[in-house]
Amino acid sequence: MSTTKPKRIQVISYDGYRQNEKPRQFILNTTLYSIQTILNRSLKEDMCTGERFYCYEVLTEDNREFTLRYYLSTMKWYLTGKNHSASES
Repeated sequence: MSTTKPKRIQVISYDGYRQNEKPRQFILNTTLYSIQTILNRSLKEDMCTGERFYCYEVLTEDNREFTLRYYLSTMKWYLTGKNHSASES
């Protein structure tokens, strides 16, 4: 498993009850990843800044796990944390 620095990404999401409710796809370095499953979703708060964000652990269709964050104050998406093949788990 490798850890990456937060990287700004573009996300295509499902907008249901709230905006950006469910990520469906994201673009990283010109590659489009389709999300097969959301493994975990939680609302978190940075203890230092008080900034709130949704954290999504997702499995892509090519069997890779990623951690995505959606910041409520800026309405921007970032790739953070995990980035590995699920078979490495």
